[in-house]
Amino acid sequence: MENEQNKNKITEIFIPRETTTTNGPLPEIEAPQTKSTGAIIGSIIIIIVLIIGGLYLWGKQIIQTETQISLTPEQILSETDPALDSLNTQGTSTKITNIEADLNTTDLNNLDKELKNIDTELGL
Repeated sequence: MENEQNKNKITEIFIPRETTTTNGPLPEIEAPQTKSTGAIIGSIIIIIVLIIGGLYLWGKQIIQTETQISLTPEQILSETDPALDSLNTQGTSTKITNIEADLNTTDLNNLDKELKNIDTELGL
């Protein structure tokens, strides 16, 4: 009798369950909503263009800095200075008209150039 019960248990275990199938059309599953990839791709392209433009300008600035003539202090000292030459040619008269004439001939437009040369001499 125990044998029979064991057989029944075994057959119960191996009995396949009934599967339900529908012969009608399958219900449509809604596709997940996809976001617009065009906006994302456009943003990525804009970012890439900005990065490339920044690298271009940065490289151009580096090249421009390298190509500038950097004068050594010895070269600066050996150059003729037109402002100094014009000061040496001024008169020593104390008359007001002569002093005014000397002031009018003095060129003060290149003072910045002289300051840059001083910075170069000092290594700043």
